[in-house]
Amino acid sequence: MQHSLQVPSFVVLYCLDSGSDSLPNGSLNSFSIGGGGVLTRITRVSAPFSDVAGNLVTTESGARGYVSASYWPIKFTFLGRNRSAAGVFALSHDGALPGNGPLKSSPRPSRHLARVPSLQDTSYLHHVIIDPKNQYVLLADPGGDRVRVYTKDPTSIAPIKEVDGLATAPSASPRHGVFKTATNGEVFFFFVNSELDRNIYLYRLRYNESGLAFTEIFSIPAINPDCPATKAPTSEIAITNIRSVFIRKRDLASGKIIAEAEGGKVGQITLAGTVVATSFDED
Repeated sequence: MQHSLQVPSFVVLYCLDSGSDSLPNGSLNSFSIGGGGVLTRITRVSAPFSDVAGNLVTTESGARGYVSASYWPIKFTFLGRNRSAAGVFALSHDGALPGNGPLKSSPRPSRHLARVPSLQDTSYLHHVIIDPKNQYVLLADPGGDRVRVYTKDPTSIAPIKEVDGLATAPSASPRHGVFKTATNGEVFFFFVNSELDRNIYLYRLRYNESGLAFTEIFSIPAINPDCPATKAPTSEIAITNIRSVFIRKRDLASGKIIAEAEGGKVGQITLAGTVVATSFDED
């Protein structure tokens, strides 16, 4: 996962690196980008073991940080069972990463009925999303059937604190999500790409004193609903500026990208077609 941040004199590239069987920690790395795209390492700090996603976070006061989502599979038994974690890092303007590592926040595993217990044995943070008003940090948790919502400290980003978020149906397993603002600028929609039940969910978003409130408008299958949940889950989702929603279907056999085109009504989506992509990915 890579993100870049423009600074006055050069561009900084931030990269997450996962750990391994012999390394209990991952790392967050910063590089300066010079002429011809040459990368020069600035620094490296410790990070949660298996960082799979991250996002740059800012506040109105000018504070800047980086929030990562991490989990590790049960096969890494030497690390413990529930080691899903959010890492919060401070960022300096020159690309330096203050300190030796992040402030970690480990959510408790949710107790719920899962249709696929082998894939939902605990919390699995998988995507870091910023809301349209830049007030909250959201972390998709397919293991806990939640999109967790956090506030951020206005002067230092950390600590982040969990507030009211989105609890989905059992085994909806939200993996990725994106926001869309209506043309009137007042109504927000949140598309959750559900990994195990293979549905696209559409919610109306409201801001309140305790966090974010999600009202489900509808859901539709992203792929053939007869596909086994453990064999053909959907994964990535993106919205273009040409009124289309793109869904990545992780199918070991065909690996097709599903293109869903929005219709004329609010939230209406119809299948537009498919194209063959790579057979599998882990994002």
